[in-house]
Amino acid sequence: MSIVVKNLSQLMKDRNITAYRLTQDLSLSNSAVTDWSKGKASPSRKTLTKLCDYFDVPLSYFYQESELQMMCGLLNAEEQKVVVEFVRNRFPRIK
Repeated sequence: MSIVVKNLSQLMKDRNITAYRLTQDLSLSNSAVTDWSKGKASPSRKTLTKLCDYFDVPLSYFYQESELQMMCGLLNAEEQKVVVEFVRNRFPRIK
């Protein structure tokens, strides 16, 4: 999975946006979103611009992997949950 798709998936998860809602809100095809999630394709630059506006993030958001993301990639699922809970408790403005 590309970093672009990984970050999009995380945004959707964090904001409780389903693939269906994303397709409806941005007039995207179901097959495009499905292909992204399966790693068969990535959003075009034009679509990324739409996604930036929709999620109110800069374009660079989709191309960067945070240190926390890299660290969490080394943890198992249970350890990741502990880290997320800690961050949410420590920084309540983060949703």
